[in-house]
Amino acid sequence: MNEIENIYGMSTEFYDVSALSQIKNKKIIMRKFAGMVKNLEGIVLDIGAGTGKTTVEMANMIPDKEIIAIEPSAYMRIAFMAKLMEYSKFKEQITLLPVNIDSYSFQDTISGVMCMGVLGHLKKDEQKKLWDKLAEKLDTNVPVIIELLDPKFLTVPIGSRIAVSTQGRLRYETYITDREQVGVDRWIWKLTYKVFYGEKMINSVESPMLWNYQSVEKLSEQLVKIHFRTAKLSETLLFAIKA
Repeated sequence: MNEIENIYGMSTEFYDVSALSQIKNKKIIMRKFAGMVKNLEGIVLDIGAGTGKTTVEMANMIPDKEIIAIEPSAYMRIAFMAKLMEYSKFKEQITLLPVNIDSYSFQDTISGVMCMGVLGHLKKDEQKKLWDKLAEKLDTNVPVIIELLDPKFLTVPIGSRIAVSTQGRLRYETYITDREQVGVDRWIWKLTYKVFYGEKMINSVESPMLWNYQSVEKLSEQLVKIHFRTAKLSETLLFAIKA
């Protein structure tokens, strides 16, 4: 928990603004997922919901479906709850639980699972436990949507700007300023967030990111072995359906 808090405590301010361009590219896939779950019985489970940006997008697509969001980081939950307080329509629809996946009870029937950009925080044995638990608890034909790290981040030149966005008079830029492989499929990145007022930089924050990388193909192989059907949607997105 302390490792997660230390990472997100430094970067939460920049998390949503640096991801603004990414949500647009996922909406088509999210709508397909919404169409698959809307007529199934049960809640949608959002594992590692972060600041709630994707959760809220999904809630708008399936307004009659309850969503249980799991997020262990207090920093992320602050940002998430700030979103929820703006919209009374989510008061009964979204529940944000301050737990990790190991502590979730799985008492509810589940109609779909979102696992967006969180797997890299889990070690290989933790990922296996998650898939085994889902294989045990999900009914047949329940879909899982999974977002993984873009593999380009393994080779992008150090110093590259990977995101830019504006808010009012400010411009927010995100850079990869260091990268080190520290194990098999285990990497440490240093991200630097810079804030500009015109051409003047008024703030700069460095934030480490420890990530256990896994390709869509490798993950698909694992899921097929425990009786999921899978469909690769892109280098970062995978559908899995309980067979």
